[in-house]
Amino acid sequence: MSTSDFVETSYCLVFSNDKLRANIDTLLDRKGWRKEWEEYQGKLYLTVTAPFDLLAEEAERVKLEKKLNTQANSMARFHFSKFTHYRGYKNKMTFFSPAEQARLIWSALEDTPYSKNDFGRGVLPKFNDQFPFCTAMKSAPAFGLEDSYPLHSPWGKRRFNSNVSFRLVNLDHAVRDYFGEEVAFYFVWMLFFAKWLLIPGVLGLALYLFRPEGVTVDNSPYIPLYSLCVPIWGVFFVKFWKRHMNAVAFEWNAHDFEEEEELRPEFWGEKRISPVTGKIEVFFPEWKRYTRYFVSFLVMLPMLGIALGAMCLSLNLNNYIRDEESPLYIGTLAVFAQPGGIFAGDSPYYGYLVPTIAHSVVISILNTVYRSIAFRSTNFENHRTVEEWEKSFIVKRVIFEAFDCYLALFYIAFYRFDVVALRNELVGLFWGDELRRVGVEVIMPLLTMMFQRKRTTRKMRAEKKASNEKPIELSQAVLDAPLEEYDSFDDYLEMVIQFGYITLFASAFPLCSIISVGFVLVETMTDSLKLLYLYRRPRSRRAGGIGVWYSVMYFMVIASILTNCFILGFSSEQLMQWMPNMFKHEGGDQQFKLGYGRYVVGMVFTLEHILILLALVIEHFIPSCPRSVTTEMARRKHLAKQWLAEHEADASQQKTVQKTEHVE
Repeated sequence: MSTSDFVETSYCLVFSNDKLRANIDTLLDRKGWRKEWEEYQGKLYLTVTAPFDLLAEEAERVKLEKKLNTQANSMARFHFSKFTHYRGYKNKMTFFSPAEQARLIWSALEDTPYSKNDFGRGVLPKFNDQFPFCTAMKSAPAFGLEDSYPLHSPWGKRRFNSNVSFRLVNLDHAVRDYFGEEVAFYFVWMLFFAKWLLIPGVLGLALYLFRPEGVTVDNSPYIPLYSLCVPIWGVFFVKFWKRHMNAVAFEWNAHDFEEEEELRPEFWGEKRISPVTGKIEVFFPEWKRYTRYFVSFLVMLPMLGIALGAMCLSLNLNNYIRDEESPLYIGTLAVFAQPGGIFAGDSPYYGYLVPTIAHSVVISILNTVYRSIAFRSTNFENHRTVEEWEKSFIVKRVIFEAFDCYLALFYIAFYRFDVVALRNELVGLFWGDELRRVGVEVIMPLLTMMFQRKRTTRKMRAEKKASNEKPIELSQAVLDAPLEEYDSFDDYLEMVIQFGYITLFASAFPLCSIISVGFVLVETMTDSLKLLYLYRRPRSRRAGGIGVWYSVMYFMVIASILTNCFILGFSSEQLMQWMPNMFKHEGGDQQFKLGYGRYVVGMVFTLEHILILLALVIEHFIPSCPRSVTTEMARRKHLAKQWLAEHEADASQQKTVQKTEHVE
């Protein structure tokens, strides 16, 4: 088989030993895989590349759909026998995109037929022959399979860079082409988020630029209107994002894809006869898992206590806790935030920002520790499938990190009722998060990668020189080995937390939206560069959207209606701008006039109910999928059925002709 018969994308399998190397070679040789074994830092790296025919057969098996070259934008299930009917058939190497190649290679590897006899007695634990090939190898210690991931492709990177301009045009499509739909939807969401941020951004900027002379933002008569508009903007944003998400999923043909459940090899339990299939299966009772959920919760409580302690320190150093009778008051720390102190608000060197930024750094450290604890707790819960494990893991991390980020803000807003202090804390957390992301996620990984590559190059060349061999270029497997694994959770969480800053505390920092536009665009560009150069290439997966993150955003939007209404009526003087006859100034703070408190409370709760009702109306009457998409979806299904019927008719006719010729 010539080199031109193989696709450009390769997969890497990392082994800790070579005990079963010959057995693995024998199995892979049956399907014509190209293999290359390398040793690097005490581990074995197996690079596998597939011939085009193998990927084409796998594409037909998994029912991959491709665009037809006969009808515009029409797609049909791939059939290798009808190869010339699909768009791009003239170039086999580019017929499948880099993401499709990676996905098909992994699927073909997992579909490698094997039995226990291929490895000898006792190599595979009982029941592991029901798992796909690579999953079974990873669960059996004798193989020593530690990791598996697609390698970066120089051809794919060139294709990526040629499709993306500096203005981020076509970035989402380029990411999908190289990394797959799951990663691409993150960038689709980021670009959509940046566009929609312009609406509250322009409104917030107008509050600053066009306020009357001598009037602060807090005293602007328009700030109450802004604090009510942002939650409604949030409702429209999540609704129209869902419409856009469904439209993009349809455009990418990912709106109705089906994937089989991916079993976790670590799952264990009792053996029983399946009531569905009648075969032996591993079963773990639900009541045992719920017991483990409770244990996980108990393990998480100390971390929440530590987060509460960090918040206490930050609030004392920021002089937000002044009541000496408060159980949260720490006098030895509060003294540094009193007038004239190094962290006081009157400090000429902006010392009041130091505790807030330090709190942001501490939050980052706690999140790293908590991630490790959440990972082990989720493993302890013994989930059957990868999807169940990931959902449980995400829920744990979102709850903790949102608690960690917003706890101090909720304390200031709804216990201290101090909107000025709320703004100071919010500004510090916002800028601290942004600067930390640039430093930790871009600058440090870039310097680390450059250092590691130089060290690897020197080491490999020194080894070749010592063995009198001609220096060679480093393979892609060796270049990708030191890179970290990409985790989309961190990127999603950062943007969702920022979304919370904008919506939950809208009136405290109206400039947050317009500043975020620039940061989101910069984050989008840096995240694409990270994926290309600083991280291992993630596994290509299909997806029809952003998954559970949509539900997280929707929950935040509904919560923002409550928080902004409460800030409007109780935590600030905003409502007094509209109804000064109900309030009075006393002791430097606003107070309800005698007999008017009930009306203010009633008004706040009425506004909150009206906004929630409006959110329900928007959700109900605006369809989640554009009408043009539903119409086109029906048209494509009709054309695909028609094309499939013609294909089956041609195949039936061909069989009849062959049978007739055989008889003659």
